[in-house]
Amino acid sequence: MHGQGVMLVLEKRLCATDLKRHNGWLSIPRGQIRANFLTNGEIRALDNKKAIAVSLIEPCLQVRHGLQLQKWNNVRNHFSYVLTKEWTKGGLVQLWSFRANGAPLFLPCER
Repeated sequence: MHGQGVMLVLEKRLCATDLKRHNGWLSIPRGQIRANFLTNGEIRALDNKKAIAVSLIEPCLQVRHGLQLQKWNNVRNHFSYVLTKEWTKGGLVQLWSFRANGAPLFLPCER
């Protein structure tokens, strides 16, 4: 896999909603995003309430396909991105983004 455009998107402590089994998402609040990791086309798709299919490479190097990146708006005209996956460990997570063949991939590093 020849990735490019590696950047740190987010570093956060997992909160209760990230860890609840029925939620199954990682909240990526706009104010905590460290780098612009989306293309203009991806931003438009998310603004139009479309999900972006992404893959995730686990720390054990297992690739998980079928995850979705979505944009959720809240009542105060703020938004968060969410990455669907069951997050089972607490602690600090770094979420790295890169591209392979033009498609976004994410690498979570739990510390």
